Amino acid sequence: MFDWHLHDGLTEIMYVLAGSGKVHDEDGQYDYASGDLFTFPANEKHKIVNTGDSESHMIFVRFKEKAI
Repeated sequence: MFDWHLHDGLTEIMYVLAGSGKVHDEDGQYDYASGDLFTFPANEKHKIVNTGDSESHMIFVRFKEKAI
């Protein structure tokens, strides 16, 4: 589990490679499974909980948005 946290000034993208569970954010909770993609805006609290029977594998990308 990744307990409640946020990324100060960074947007995070999570791509699920394998596993299943739940993503929680300030608006609710959502199931995740292999192939799902989530975006967490900068400074948004969220947590990720593995509720499946196997280990979850994800790729995380974090970036700072710049004005054009």
